Amino acid sequence: MAGISILSAIVACLFVRERPEDLGQMVDGGPGAAPSASATAAAARVTKFPWEPEQAYRTRAYWIILAGAIACQFPFFFFTAHWLLHLKGVGVRPADAAFAMGLFTLGAVFGRLIGGWLMDAVEGRYAFMLGILLLFLGIFHSDSSFAGSAVDRL
Repeated sequence: MAGISILSAIVACLFVRERPEDLGQMVDGGPGAAPSASATAAAARVTKFPWEPEQAYRTRAYWIILAGAIACQFPFFFFTAHWLLHLKGVGVRPADAAFAMGLFTLGAVFGRLIGGWLMDAVEGRYAFMLGILLLFLGIFHSDSSFAGSAVDRL
């Protein structure tokens, strides 16, 4: 095992390039680089005001964003922790419950990638609202799709 680590370190030292100049490229924003239209549009969505944390804590917008972030993350982790037990409790086979959990996790990975792209493409508040709406719809759909099964088993 140690031999594999040493061999991979040697290969990395020989072939991995650390600087853009090593590949004949220029550093982003370096001399002679003109800003692209997308970079200019993205920069327009970033504030130029030098916020100090104490100043942000005194704004209503900060606390609304914090509450929204908690509202967004809490259901995900609650759902992740309890959904398998819920599915088993309503009579879903363990293999099917595990498959559903795998799909949920895979959807979360792709959702984060799409969310990152959206944050670059549109204003953050619209991407945030869309994410919470989709989270709500997904949780509502997952609960309602098994609700009939639970009632029938009682």
